[in-house]
Amino acid sequence: MVTQRLLVFHGITHMFMATSLAMTVTMPYRRLTGYADNGLRWTTPADKLKKFDTTSHFEKATIWGRFRVRPEE
Repeated sequence: MVTQRLLVFHGITHMFMATSLAMTVTMPYRRLTGYADNGLRWTTPADKLKKFDTTSHFEKATIWGRFRVRPEE
């Protein structure tokens, strides 16, 4: 009787620990990859798109800026 209780206790605790370990690994992964909400919000939607183009800035400062192909013009 005692060994059966001990076996059940160990089985339940090991399943709980395995589930806890799996959740510990998967939830940060899901938050970092965007599958779960991580609580971070942009203040305005345009903030995501504000990036600095270092290549164009560098080319304008050199003589090679004259030979650059400009598709917008």
